[in-house]
Amino acid sequence: MDFEQIDITKAKDLFDLVDTCEREKKWIYRGQGDSSWGLQTSIDRMFEDALSYSTSKLNTEIALLKRFQRESHHYGINNIGLLNIPEWLSLMQHYGAPTRLLDWTHSAWVGLFFAIVELGNNKNAALWLADWNAIDNKGNSIVKDKFKCDHNLVSIENFSEVIKSGDGVIKLNSFKQNPRQIIQQGTFLFPLNVEKTFEENLGSTLTKSELTKIVLPYDIKHDLMRTLYRMNISYTTLYPGIEGFSRSLKHLYHIDGIMKLENDIKDYSSYKKKFE
Repeated sequence: MDFEQIDITKAKDLFDLVDTCEREKKWIYRGQGDSSWGLQTSIDRMFEDALSYSTSKLNTEIALLKRFQRESHHYGINNIGLLNIPEWLSLMQHYGAPTRLLDWTHSAWVGLFFAIVELGNNKNAALWLADWNAIDNKGNSIVKDKFKCDHNLVSIENFSEVIKSGDGVIKLNSFKQNPRQIIQQGTFLFPLNVEKTFEENLGSTLTKSELTKIVLPYDIKHDLMRTLYRMNISYTTLYPGIEGFSRSLKHLYHIDGIMKLENDIKDYSSYKKKFE
């Protein structure tokens, strides 16, 4: 897999670069909290444990799918056609099960949030950019033919033909999207040949000029987090509910004044007086 690399040193340079990329309207983004990580799906990572899995990835994927389908009704998941495979894989990905899907977003700012939010001191993060126009245009003849009538591959016959059509990646969403996908402007890149790694499939589709890695230093985290907060991009908004709100609390120190207490609150005894 070949790609361009851009090393950022100042927040302003990053903002200028993102503005340019957004105007080009051809990129999808993936933020990663460690610049040394490659592009790897959860099923790829699972197969790195050689002691645990000796069957093919495809057989394992089907076995995991079957298990998820048989048990998921206990957790309120119903009314999904059992043969709508992309929808099941999307749901499995949402809840953390191993799949061949890799999460991306159409928003550079959402991608930057996931890259930087948990970045530790003296570390570098990465924002990956993939040219989704190129991905769509380079689809093989079978992919293009099936997408004309079934862009979400709801039909298992269409799905089966597509994943047998060779190496490469396609941009694929389930027809139904959960609220988190909608809020995060999410999409998936889907490797056709699951027996090969995601990077091997991606390398069969994109050239160096169509894949970019932007390396982000820890030094810009404060400015970037503050900017994202003012854009209303935080755990609170990206993960609706009490979980997202709670996760957002540990990052409020980036926001000027938001952690400041009233002058008369020095301890819990003085805090009690606020409500008397």
